[in-house]
Amino acid sequence: MTDRSDSDIIASKPIEDGLDRFRRLFGSRCKDLGISELRDAPKQVVLLIEAASTDAKDLILDLISTLQVIPTARSLRSRNDRGTLSADLATFYLQLDSNEADVKSVFPLLEQIIGGAPDPDIWNAVFALVTKPRVTPPTVFNKAALDTPLKSTSSSQHGKEQIHKKLDERILQEINCCVYNNTKGFYEKYFEGKSWSSTAEQIVRDVHPQAIDGR
Repeated sequence: MTDRSDSDIIASKPIEDGLDRFRRLFGSRCKDLGISELRDAPKQVVLLIEAASTDAKDLILDLISTLQVIPTARSLRSRNDRGTLSADLATFYLQLDSNEADVKSVFPLLEQIIGGAPDPDIWNAVFALVTKPRVTPPTVFNKAALDTPLKSTSSSQHGKEQIHKKLDERILQEINCCVYNNTKGFYEKYFEGKSWSSTAEQIVRDVHPQAIDGR
């Protein structure tokens, strides 16, 4: 069976009156603060947060828990992991409750809900709120861009250019932080007089290395 798209799920499971209770709570709080007559939803949201940050946080936590139990949220796939959007909302609830998330980050979603936006716009705002930005892990190329620029890698050098004196610094740059330099006695300690020394020596002979100055 083919998975349904987000738009199909949203269309088949409308919010309907699922957010009406929250809208009434929001309106009541705005009335208490004397800003209920404003017709500008974004302005109401900003004034509510600024006027009563603690109460506003409780109200927003109520919104997140309300969204979490709406059937649509339990059917929409998470854009963070294998779970559902409902699970992402639960995680965001904990972050907001422990002050790890900023209350103001909910502004765009509140504006959509209070302004009576259609379901797709509301759910897109929810996704934007709880979806983590994708971070590309740093690579050797990212690191090289911050360090001394390299004109080429050791694998790109051939012929006369490929001599040890020119390669040593290049190789050390490529394996930066992975090796130690000037470790005297390392070869004698770990390679000479071992049971496998003759085998290792034969392998070295077989590959015919281009040795310069005994290296």
